[in-house]
Amino acid sequence: MSPGHIYHYFENKEAIINAIVQQDLEIALNDISESANQDGDVLVSLLSHVSSSVQELLEMPKAAMRLEVLAEAGRNPTVAAMVREADREIRSRLRGLLMESPRGSAYLAEGDLDSRVEVLMVLFIGLTTRAIVNPGLDKEALAHIVRRTLEQILA
Repeated sequence: MSPGHIYHYFENKEAIINAIVQQDLEIALNDISESANQDGDVLVSLLSHVSSSVQELLEMPKAAMRLEVLAEAGRNPTVAAMVREADREIRSRLRGLLMESPRGSAYLAEGDLDSRVEVLMVLFIGLTTRAIVNPGLDKEALAHIVRRTLEQILA
């Protein structure tokens, strides 16, 4: 599709970016919902999605697009608001998921529930950067270490 033709479907650049942000948000929320809807421990459910999440986050074209969106958010306050709202919604859902886990009340008592959620966000968003900087990394080996890291964060 030519650059000019895309504006037949979108009003402006911000509308294009909003569609990308909303699509990524929907995927993330679906993954969280799947974890919440599975019987058993939330940690076990989250761990079962690690390989697919790592694979998806390391896909080069998608990773490059996510970084472009973040770069635009650094320059454009309207895009920044879109990205921040999507991030807030993901963090809120993750927080709720963790609260439903057997350790949920302990996370609150320890006062670090929000920090655990932030570290989860850093871990997975960081994979996007690694896809660009080191495109040849071993995805399965990385998924194994991400699983072990999640076990530590959510222990």
